[in-house]
Amino acid sequence: MLDRKERRRRAARARPFPEPWQTTLQERVPLYRRLPAGDRDEFHGLIQMFLGEKNFEGAGGFEMTETVKLIVAAHAAVLLLRRPTDIFPKLSSILVYPSEYAVKEQFANEDGFVEEIDEERSGESWQTGALVLSWEEIERDLSDSLQNVVLHEFAHQLDAESGDMTGAPILADRDLRRR
Repeated sequence: MLDRKERRRRAARARPFPEPWQTTLQERVPLYRRLPAGDRDEFHGLIQMFLGEKNFEGAGGFEMTETVKLIVAAHAAVLLLRRPTDIFPKLSSILVYPSEYAVKEQFANEDGFVEEIDEERSGESWQTGALVLSWEEIERDLSDSLQNVVLHEFAHQLDAESGDMTGAPILADRDLRRR
């Protein structure tokens, strides 16, 4: 018998993927245009499940839209393709700022005194269930395939699935783990 979460996921995967979403992905997400046709159904299902399970919030005056959610979800789904894993099980919320945001950082200086500085960030991933992103950086990354803050931060979420951030996600395939 299927549990409630699996029934919800099956229902999400069974819904037709909206044509306007496909158009948005085709126009805005370079990774989508490179996706083999054989992976599209799985990819669409992952996006729909992700959007049904994760909470998105705008911060610093940012207005959350369906397009923002779709673009973030598409990048997250790329990392899950052909991978037997849950859908970022420790993640519950994605917080999006309009641009870089300041975080207070404390560090000990050379004299041993603790100093506090404001550090500008474009993304971060927490093991406590949240991921933070800068929309300005996401948009910049959509035109530059050499870097991608969304992929980077969601890779940290995969890494944290084991409970520790070791630099490598849990791999089901024994040969991949060994390598």
